[in-house]
Amino acid sequence: MEVNFQMTIRQKAVFGCLQAAHAQDFLLAIPIDGLGQHMSPVEYRTILKYRQMIPLFPADEICPVYRKACLDRFGEHAVHCRELPGFKYRHEFVRDVLFDVFKRAGISVKKEAPENFLTDPLEGRSTLRPADVLVYGWVEGKHACVDLTGVSPLVGLSNGDFTVGHAALKAASNKVAKHERACSDNQHAFIPFAFDTFGFLAPDAVNILQRIQRVMHSNVVSPRSVDVLFKIIGFAIQKGLAAQLVAPMSRTLSESSVVEAHQQWMIKYGRTYANSYELENRKKIFHENLEYIENFNNGGNKSYKLGLNPFSDLTSEEFIASHTGLKVPSELSSSKMESVTVPFNLNDDVPTNFDWRDQGVVTDVKDQGTCGNYI
Repeated sequence: MEVNFQMTIRQKAVFGCLQAAHAQDFLLAIPIDGLGQHMSPVEYRTILKYRQMIPLFPADEICPVYRKACLDRFGEHAVHCRELPGFKYRHEFVRDVLFDVFKRAGISVKKEAPENFLTDPLEGRSTLRPADVLVYGWVEGKHACVDLTGVSPLVGLSNGDFTVGHAALKAASNKVAKHERACSDNQHAFIPFAFDTFGFLAPDAVNILQRIQRVMHSNVVSPRSVDVLFKIIGFAIQKGLAAQLVAPMSRTLSESSVVEAHQQWMIKYGRTYANSYELENRKKIFHENLEYIENFNNGGNKSYKLGLNPFSDLTSEEFIASHTGLKVPSELSSSKMESVTVPFNLNDDVPTNFDWRDQGVVTDVKDQGTCGNYI
């Protein structure tokens, strides 16, 4: 039986990106917390959804930061919007991993090196822009300025004319046109390290990793897998991408879901408000605290999780003012308290351990209420 299946332009593009070289490298990386090779369950699910074209957001919405653009369901705007949390993190995380790879191979490098000759041709003056990674003596004795650039291959996808890797190659070419001459005039080499969100690496990036791998192999008796560095970088790219996609998710909480969560919380803790104004104000604070909890829990690499409690409609300042400190009543002031002397003989047979809980004199934990309600 013949079946005709028509893929959309986006589906064809994503399918091509997933088949590109190094697109699947991150799946073979061994999880190691110490090397940053770890994703939280939320991050991993988000990456798989992005790659399988499963909507990440309930509906197309206005970007909560850059109001003029749409936060599309598949997360493309979240990937390339410089104003959203996570954009800078992805760049810096991949840069840090690449820097660490150089260091572990015994190659002399410096991160965020202040090379003030990296100018912006449009401004015609020095921007004091540092090199992402400066590799000493990398190209014929010259220091090399390695500049990282991550792009989404799906931005602006509107017709069937799509080429896998084109976005990363174009980004690398633009970087060369922008900085290569300035570097050359100052006896430095310029190397773009361009990649896309699916893991495609531009040729210069591939060459860098292959050369580092050769250096590593020359320093050990039994070389490891020839593609181990590609797995490490591939994982770093996907972890950075996960941070971009997860960060705006909590911002997309619908008003109805917040109202429902607040109502359930009020019922659970018996919370009531004097009027509608106080209700709206407390609901707003509750929403902010709920977003903070979700952002923290989605961040991963934490030994504990946050959750709602009886104080979830209070600001930090309100909680500190009402539930910290001690107000001693006047009748218990030091001038009115009598000292008591308890006789103690050092020759008595004193046990090495003594637990008052075993004597039934330690009560359970109680909610002491606001300051001063200590009884």
